[in-house]
Amino acid sequence: MLLKEFEDECFPNSTDCGYHHEEGLSAQKAFSLAQVINEFGNPFLDNSDELLALDTRNVLNESVVNTVRTAYSLGKDQYATYFKEVIIDRTRSIHEPIKKNLLPLFSRPQAKSKTKQAGKISLLKNDVALFSHLYIVLQHRASDMTTFFSHENHPFPPSLSDNGKLRLGKKSDLLNILVKDIQNYPPDSVDVKLLDGAAVVHFLNTANVLTFDQYADQVFLPYVMKQLESSRRVDVVWDKYIPTSIKESTREKRGNGIRRRVEGSNKLPGNWADFLRDSTNKQELFKFLSSKIANMKCPERKKVVTTSDATALILGSNQSMGPCDREEADTRLLIHLQDALQNGCTTCLVRTVDTDVVVILIGKFHHLLTLCPDVNVWVAFGTGKSFTYYYMNTIYEDLGKEKSLAVPVFHSFTGCDTTSAFFGRGKKSACEAWNCYKDITRAFTYMAAHPFMQVRVDEEPFQVLECFTVLMYDKASEQQHVNKARKELFCHKGKTMERLPPTQDALLQHLKRVVYQAGIWCTSKHSEQHAPAPEGWGWTLQKDTQTWAPVWNVLPVASKVCSELVKCSCKSQRGCSTICACRKAG
Repeated sequence: MLLKEFEDECFPNSTDCGYHHEEGLSAQKAFSLAQVINEFGNPFLDNSDELLALDTRNVLNESVVNTVRTAYSLGKDQYATYFKEVIIDRTRSIHEPIKKNLLPLFSRPQAKSKTKQAGKISLLKNDVALFSHLYIVLQHRASDMTTFFSHENHPFPPSLSDNGKLRLGKKSDLLNILVKDIQNYPPDSVDVKLLDGAAVVHFLNTANVLTFDQYADQVFLPYVMKQLESSRRVDVVWDKYIPTSIKESTREKRGNGIRRRVEGSNKLPGNWADFLRDSTNKQELFKFLSSKIANMKCPERKKVVTTSDATALILGSNQSMGPCDREEADTRLLIHLQDALQNGCTTCLVRTVDTDVVVILIGKFHHLLTLCPDVNVWVAFGTGKSFTYYYMNTIYEDLGKEKSLAVPVFHSFTGCDTTSAFFGRGKKSACEAWNCYKDITRAFTYMAAHPFMQVRVDEEPFQVLECFTVLMYDKASEQQHVNKARKELFCHKGKTMERLPPTQDALLQHLKRVVYQAGIWCTSKHSEQHAPAPEGWGWTLQKDTQTWAPVWNVLPVASKVCSELVKCSCKSQRGCSTICACRKAG
């Protein structure tokens, strides 16, 4: 107190002389914890079990959480080990460097994964080694080439797999092939507009909003109200996210985004696209926006429907819709379209960016005509320069009933989100083979009429699809079996292994996945999805991650079964021992 009086007496004009250097205004501005709490809320009042970054409210992933939980015990164990080895036992020099733990931290939550290019180089080296060895043994031994080409050269078939994951194709190519004529534009006003909620969230601009509340009130809800100006009814349909579904297992190909809690007062992330890569983010966002729609004021003589989990919330009407357990919006949109037709709507507009939605509507358009013969359906598809309209009535008339029914199975066979595309053989090549091989239409329609049918190699549907696969790779081939076609293309036409069709074994597993996905689409007119478990349909559940992984082969790879390819490094002059790989292989 005396010191303060002395300083006040001697330095009357000074404001900071009696304070610690960190108590000044500039230091307080630099240390902005109070500002962060004012802006983002007090994190210590949050009841969530998730670990949050204070300044961004991002939720840190499990690897960082595990580091926080185990860092203390890990440090104690390593200290005890070091003390014992260096001080007590003296088995380790004190000058030996201590290795870093490289634990996932706030600034580096995940270790870098092996690049796709590095994986391709590794597979290429395996190919070169296998082919070189095969060439050498063929010069000296009578090898069974048929056996070799009936087995894949990798655990992951190069024709269907991209480094162990589903090989992706360009789904939208199918629309460019199926739609040949200029499409009619929809009228200025329609009876119902059905919105794929996830698509709308992706293309709406978030530039001038700061929080999730502002996004909902200033961007999303005004968009919904705008759609009501030119329609009597608007349906907003959301995806569901089921952790144990095959769809969730395949979403990892889109990458892992930044996890952030969705609350009204929380700040909107700067990278919106990155935020939407995380399934939990989208699940919370969809639930948040659905509740916002449910609490909005619906204009008179208008009707708004939004989904929330399995239920449908309806504004402006006393009508109700039954529960729907469909996981994806692409199939659930059909349920809402059927409900609109049954309640007097005839002109319908579907807004989406997903090719699967158009494919489902083509496959089910005959069913829609039975509900309402006067139905007219347009699809507003894409964004920006790619935006266009598809008039489903014209597409259905051009294709005809039988081919329209076959489209969903064809789309599943040639590659979608849960089935592989063929390497080097896109939708265009497959459509050209379809035009050359008319019998495949009957096989596709049979599979559409028998969802979740069992597929066997000795039955007609598989045999027709096997022949179709051969034609996709070589339209002039007279072979009817993929194994023989593989041998012909490699030995006589110089194709690399990656450009060969899959083996019969790999094709069977692919077709099981095709039947499973096509079964979901072909039963989409039912609100309850009675799909079997994915196990046995080209999928297997990984015990460590509890996610579904594709079953690529049942048969072992070629190097494991072709005795001509077995080699050893025995250096004994007496020859191979009894435990040598050569002896075991015969």
